[in-house]
Amino acid sequence: MLRIGRQWCRWGATAVVAVAAMAGCSNLLDVNLPAAVTEDALADPSTAALRVNSVMAEFECAYSSMALDASGYEDNWQRYSGSAGSYEEYNSTPTGGNCDTSQYSHNWVNALLTARGLGYTAYDAINGWSVANKDKLLAEVALYTGAALDVFGEHFCEFAISTATTLGGPLSPSMTLDTAEAWIDKALTHITNAGGDFGLTVSAGTVTSSMQKTAYGIRARIRYFNGDLAGAAADAVR
Repeated sequence: MLRIGRQWCRWGATAVVAVAAMAGCSNLLDVNLPAAVTEDALADPSTAALRVNSVMAEFECAYSSMALDASGYEDNWQRYSGSAGSYEEYNSTPTGGNCDTSQYSHNWVNALLTARGLGYTAYDAINGWSVANKDKLLAEVALYTGAALDVFGEHFCEFAISTATTLGGPLSPSMTLDTAEAWIDKALTHITNAGGDFGLTVSAGTVTSSMQKTAYGIRARIRYFNGDLAGAAADAVR
């Protein structure tokens, strides 16, 4: 067994050296990983729209799974739309992982956390770049970041927001919703700076014909769950 193991190692090392020589590498550690996203690649302003789309995709997938599988954790939840049958099912806790891995997937927490984290970094990056339609991109990413925070504020007893430079402490639901509202305020400001209201369309179709109305709708929901009923009513009539 030991001899076979040594023989395998010898052939394995030879193969690696051969591949390295074919690739023109100066040593075994000098490799190219084209599938890896590097920090330098993300620092490219040409990735601005891709960053925004990434936030949107993570949130939409996560929210779809959350609404279907959790829906605020009622004691009894009947699945609908033919997804995974039509039986009653209750989950006491959300599951991590990637959303929509199957029709039985309950994995939405990680994707929602990713949407929030990508939203923060994308906003900061785009805000520091000189790119076309800058305010539109910032409005989109701010709106989706606020929407992600709204879910955490509505359904979680505590939440923490960490960034590249700070490690956040626990936030109460009200504090999380306050943060969510601040992001929607940013979105509304950027909509104004972009020259007024605009729609949002992706390859799958139209997300909304009015970003402004969508922002007011999300903020009305945030204010309602945060106990600001007058503010929620004012936004709802918009």
